[in-house]
Amino acid sequence: MNEDILAKRFITTFNFVEQHLRVSLGVPPEARFTQMTQKYFERRVDQKDRFDLDAFASIRNAITHSAEPLFSPSIVAVERIEAIFERMVNPKLIYPRFKVDVDCVALEDTLASVFNTIAQRDFSQFPVYSDKKFHGLLTENGLTRWVAQHVLHTSPSVNLDGATVADVLSLEQSQGTSQFVPKTMTVDEMRYCFAVAPDLEAVLITETGDSTEKLLGIATVYDLLELTLNSKEQRD
Repeated sequence: MNEDILAKRFITTFNFVEQHLRVSLGVPPEARFTQMTQKYFERRVDQKDRFDLDAFASIRNAITHSAEPLFSPSIVAVERIEAIFERMVNPKLIYPRFKVDVDCVALEDTLASVFNTIAQRDFSQFPVYSDKKFHGLLTENGLTRWVAQHVLHTSPSVNLDGATVADVLSLEQSQGTSQFVPKTMTVDEMRYCFAVAPDLEAVLITETGDSTEKLLGIATVYDLLELTLNSKEQRD
């Protein structure tokens, strides 16, 4: 491909990226490009796009600030910056990607009914609601902990019909196992939520991230692992 065409494609896309950064961040005209990329990508786990853009800034300077351009960007660089810009303006959202009919349980539900649902639906995280109020997330760890405590301190046999969700919820290790998020959250932002909160097991998706709103979906730590593995396979 003609070098002039590649250079024009590269510069045009770089300018689009720079404009998008300025508008998204609301920064003054004198803000440096690397400052903008640092701010824009600060809530991203994967910083590769940021580092590539910072490198592309040097290429842009070499093309535009020299009387005689030192070199022309390769087709790989052009396609790379175009792909980054596409991800910036059309990021992958968690909804409807993780849209699902969420199985919820109540404080008074028996563990027998919970384990029955686990067997049928293969779920292990359940939002707990009573009187339309969110009380926490029932997790696999919480269930395991309750069974162990019961066997050690109460009885070697477990009567699942005689125990309730409330019994298990009191033994959940942390109140930080769940987080409500808006359906407009990006997949990258969701990754960041899990990265900065080690106890987080699920994000609960509603219209605006309010716990009083209808649940639209759920994404668990297992979904994140699958997402990461799929992304790695695509890169490989």
